[in-house]
Amino acid sequence: MDKYSIGEISKETNVTTRTLRYYEEIGLLKPSYVAESGYRYYSKDDVITLQQITTFKKLGFKLSEIKKVLKEEKGNSEERWKSAIQNEIQTIQAEVKRLQDLEKLLYTAFHSIELTGELKTEDLMLFIKSVQGIEQRENFRQKYFTEEEQKVIEDLPTLEENDERTKEWLQVLREIRQRINEPVDSPEIQKLAERVVAFSMHVFHEDEQLINKYWDLIKPEEGEIARVYGLDLETMNYIEKMMDCYLKKEKGK
Repeated sequence: MDKYSIGEISKETNVTTRTLRYYEEIGLLKPSYVAESGYRYYSKDDVITLQQITTFKKLGFKLSEIKKVLKEEKGNSEERWKSAIQNEIQTIQAEVKRLQDLEKLLYTAFHSIELTGELKTEDLMLFIKSVQGIEQRENFRQKYFTEEEQKVIEDLPTLEENDERTKEWLQVLREIRQRINEPVDSPEIQKLAERVVAFSMHVFHEDEQLINKYWDLIKPEEGEIARVYGLDLETMNYIEKMMDCYLKKEKGK
């Protein structure tokens, strides 16, 4: 029988002798042969088992989980490993989902500061509620929009994303909010109106009816908080006025 000392195993596998002794202590991997002198020797099967332990440890399994699987009878080993791997996949998927939600929350906070120049506690609470309210948003889309319209709405830029469309819209919206006290017929505001038209036609696939439908649905009532962050009633009223002015000028050309 091929035998490998604990030192040889450690050197070949980069697993420390301390770790190997700990595995023996907890009953995870015991050497197949212990000499009268106390020296420990591992067999080829032990080496294979160590490779399994190392692999699944890197995959995120706890030692207790690995030990449980290794103790299974050979006939059940395959199913036990498959079940353990599936459980680990589900754990990872849940963690990925949590991190994705956190990323969206952080982008929303980051973009809100870009938009308003500050971040309030109530804004953070609104963001958290928004991230957790995915089902409500889906219900909103299904209630008011056709299947084709829903595809467009789902693809609209949001503060949760960090793509070029989101950055472009934030830049326009921030400038509008900063200039909200300026006359809507000023050249600078009319340039912004032109950008709003171009952007809206692009993201709504040139569907003017859908643009108006969406706008009416997200516009808050008097005294109501913004349904879409950054588009409070005052801002939306101002945008409507600047757009009316722009469209009248375009028709007069």
